[in-house]
Amino acid sequence: MRLWTLQPETVWDQLQSEGKLYASPQASEFFEEFRDSYDWMREQMHKRLTQYAGHYPWWAYDYKLHLRRCRQHGMDRGVRMEVEIAADRVLLSAYGAWHFVLNHSYLPHTTDDTEGEAESDAWDREITAAGASRIRPLPEPWRSRMTTSWECIFDVVDLSETNTIQACFEELRLTDVLEVKHFDQQPGWRTCFRNYAR
Repeated sequence: MRLWTLQPETVWDQLQSEGKLYASPQASEFFEEFRDSYDWMREQMHKRLTQYAGHYPWWAYDYKLHLRRCRQHGMDRGVRMEVEIAADRVLLSAYGAWHFVLNHSYLPHTTDDTEGEAESDAWDREITAAGASRIRPLPEPWRSRMTTSWECIFDVVDLSETNTIQACFEELRLTDVLEVKHFDQQPGWRTCFRNYAR
C-alpha cells in the first residue's frame, strides 16, 4: 500500500540510524488533549490488525501531500516520506469522520447529509432529555453507543468520496521508504506533527 507521511527531519535521521521506529505522540503538544482518542485507535488496531503489538500509530495518507503550503525559508526542516507498507500492517480510516472521535461526538451511521443531521439531532435530544448532555465523560449506556458509532470511520469505501483517507500503522521501517522530500516548515507546522520517533 502506497502512503505518504509528514515528519520532522529528525525522524528521518533517526530512522536511517536505527532501521525502524515506533511513534511517540507524547512529544506532541496535543497528546494529553487527545490521548483518549489515540488510545481508542490503538484498541481498534488491536482488534483489526493481527500482528499489532500495542504501540501508538504513525499517521499517513493515501495521497501525495503537497508541500507548497509548508515551505518557508529558515524554519526547522521536515520530510515527506513516501512509503510502501503491506496492507495487513495498515488500518485505514476517514480523516473527516475521525474528528468525531477527537471531539467525543456521536457519529451518524449514514453518509446522507439530511439523514445524518436527523440522526444527530435525535441523539442530542435523547441525551439532553436524560440529563447526560453536559456530563463528561458521557455516562453509560450513551458512552458505549457513542464509541460504537465511531467504528463507521473504517467504512472507507463509503466515505472516500467525502473524506480524505488516513492510515495508521505501528512500525516505520527504513525498508518501507521509497522516497524522501525535505522541506522547510511553516510556522505552526511543528505542532501539527502527530508522531515523533522514540
